[in-house]
Amino acid sequence: IKLENNEYTDVLVAINKDIPEDQQVVDRLKEIFTEASRDLYVATNNRTFFKEVKILIPNTWTKKPEYLPAGTKTFERANVRVDRPNPLYVDNPYVQQKGGCGEPGDYMHLTPK
Repeated sequence: IKLENNEYTDVLVAINKDIPEDQQVVDRLKEIFTEASRDLYVATNNRTFFKEVKILIPNTWTKKPEYLPAGTKTFERANVRVDRPNPLYVDNPYVQQKGGCGEPGDYMHLTPK
């Protein structure tokens, strides 16, 4: 993730290939990041927002014209992962973190719900 000129870019959200194809998952991710960007903008006194968020669609899903090639982007390198529920957290979002408090997390985990 990059923060330049108060704009977050290179945010990668990836959907696990084991998640059943569902356009509502993609639509909900778009809503989540649009709302989060709006809230971030307000919270930072109209300065910072998400300028670019890319959603990596599994190659097992039906291809659509609006889907661009993934290039070198992978699920394992995503900042936000949409995956099956974790037995410990079920459908609650969490951040996987190896370091201590104040250290960057490895990725955020979301489920399709």
